[in-house]
Amino acid sequence: MNRQRIIWLVIFLVGAAALKVLLPFPQEQLHPSVVPEPVMLIGGFVVTNSLLITLVVDLLLILTVIGATRRLSLVPGGLQNAMEITLEAIMRLVRQTVSGDEKRIRWFFPFVITIFLFLVPANLLGLMPGFGPLGILHYDRPDQHTPQGVTPLLDLPASSVFQVPPELRAVAQQEEAKTSSEAEFVPLFRAPSSDLNTTLALALVSWVMTQFFGFRHLGVLGYLRKYFVFDKLRRGIGGLFSGKTKGVGGMLVFGVIDFAVGILELISEFSKVISFTFRLFGNIFAGEVVLLVMAFLFPLLPLPFYGLETLVGVIQAFIFAILTLVFMTGATTPAHGAEEHH
Repeated sequence: MNRQRIIWLVIFLVGAAALKVLLPFPQEQLHPSVVPEPVMLIGGFVVTNSLLITLVVDLLLILTVIGATRRLSLVPGGLQNAMEITLEAIMRLVRQTVSGDEKRIRWFFPFVITIFLFLVPANLLGLMPGFGPLGILHYDRPDQHTPQGVTPLLDLPASSVFQVPPELRAVAQQEEAKTSSEAEFVPLFRAPSSDLNTTLALALVSWVMTQFFGFRHLGVLGYLRKYFVFDKLRRGIGGLFSGKTKGVGGMLVFGVIDFAVGILELISEFSKVISFTFRLFGNIFAGEVVLLVMAFLFPLLPLPFYGLETLVGVIQAFIFAILTLVFMTGATTPAHGAEEHH
């Protein structure tokens, strides 16, 4: 049975890859934008293609949870079985990382599993057929015509909810918007993880919750003591004023070193937001660019890379979730030697 499921999964991936690379794509639009493209304007709020798919991912997660829990069984099968396997695997990792601390398990597990379940479809949806070739044509003048080779999902010569003003669309494609004499083609779909705004938001959520758990578990002074280390420096200075000279020099040297290391740790704590953001964005966006370039060179050339990018998407979701768990565990672990102060 497992072998049959694997075979069907391989067939689905190969079929999806073939369909994606064989769909017609406007050759003149082969320049992926780092900035997400606006696709609609609702009440003055600009909705980008990545935000649109983020809402789709959220809806998929809600439907998945409803489907997995609708008819619970002691002998799970299908969707319930897949969800239970995923939850148990992540729970096992959380237990091992925090050494069975039930309080921290209750804190960390919901965030770690939510990040993982969100990022898997967010990373992989960009590989599905329709992401790229399907889009919207925006007309700024009535005499403009459809560019050759473009088959739009929506043709919008008149104003509508999808008609975004040119000055807003120019944010994504400034030079092209100024020089193009044809209608502008905007992809309707974009994987959320290929948008720097999405990865930055996830990184900030992970970082803020890490700091929150650190302060909550260790207390304000206990948590700050991890980065502002004055113990040896204070004892060394105290030794100088008390007239003790034995070992004071070494105490001062190591005190300065400990203080400097603590400041470096504080700086590295803030740099986690940057590393989190660009690690996920770079891997997903670069993978889509590689597939796009391969498709431009030869239609079937992306097929060998398709399975690799699928694996990368799952691995990057796992890495982001596990790093969040590791950082939360480190933030709630007392600094070396801090136990003696309690």
